[in-house]
Amino acid sequence: MPFTPVHFGLGALPGGFTSRFFSFRTFCFANVAIDTEVLYRLPLGLYPYHDWLHTFLVGTLVPLALVFPIGVPFCLWVSRTWNRLAKGSPLVWIHIPESIRPRPAVVGVVIGSLTHVLLDAIMHLDIAPLRPFSEANPFLDLVNVLTLHGMLLGMGAVGFLLYLIRVKK
Repeated sequence: MPFTPVHFGLGALPGGFTSRFFSFRTFCFANVAIDTEVLYRLPLGLYPYHDWLHTFLVGTLVPLALVFPIGVPFCLWVSRTWNRLAKGSPLVWIHIPESIRPRPAVVGVVIGSLTHVLLDAIMHLDIAPLRPFSEANPFLDLVNVLTLHGMLLGMGAVGFLLYLIRVKK
């Protein structure tokens, strides 16, 4: 499923918006950037739907190249928009910082890219994550898909609870 928010559960765990070493927003950006491939290939019937962006090599380099010219400005726009819309609403307590430092941005996009390719390689038959070095997918069915989704949703819930604890301090 393109743009699956289930992937975000893994990114929420290391600290969400409160981490000094990891950007959850660029983690999410990398996941969405990689799935743009499926977004255009699926309706056009281009198989494999998960092609070069779903490899460890290209799937990391492309989002990394896009993180500063596109990713960070987009993430900051989303943050400003959220904070503006949350004012005066019950969601005002979820404040998203309106800055992203370079090192956490890079860490977030690299971890987001690598984990996205790995998670999709576990679930999808049409991925060759080691390409151009190999056409094999050694990760396929490593974990049952329902178990994997449950783990990712659980990580997201724990990450959200950690966020709530950190914000209250």
